[in-house]
Amino acid sequence: MPPVPSQLSSTTNQAVRRSFVWILFSGLGGLPKDNTSASVSAISQVAQDLFCEQISEGSIVNFMTDLAEYYTFTEKMLMKKILRSPFLHVDETKISIQGIDHYVWVFTDGSHVVFRLAETREST
Repeated sequence: MPPVPSQLSSTTNQAVRRSFVWILFSGLGGLPKDNTSASVSAISQVAQDLFCEQISEGSIVNFMTDLAEYYTFTEKMLMKKILRSPFLHVDETKISIQGIDHYVWVFTDGSHVVFRLAETREST
């Protein structure tokens, strides 16, 4: 079980976390890459438009930090499983987000999948 930040620990907050992840990804397609303030504002607007809920920009930044911490354990666990597998497939594809090229790396063993977004085609 991953370590759970205090804001994400209760069952109620797990539902809130899932909803917030959905809000984040609903707004990501229209978010400018190079302007964090505009990105956070866009996420706040998605919450307002879809749920009539006002979420402060500070809360969004804090929640994104908590989500990154929460899912770090899961990503590491999945990568360990993938790397132990006799079958490994790695691929990358170029995508454009508001006219800026990015690369999505996919790692899979056929049962587990990890996606990573990168600004370059270079592996890390």
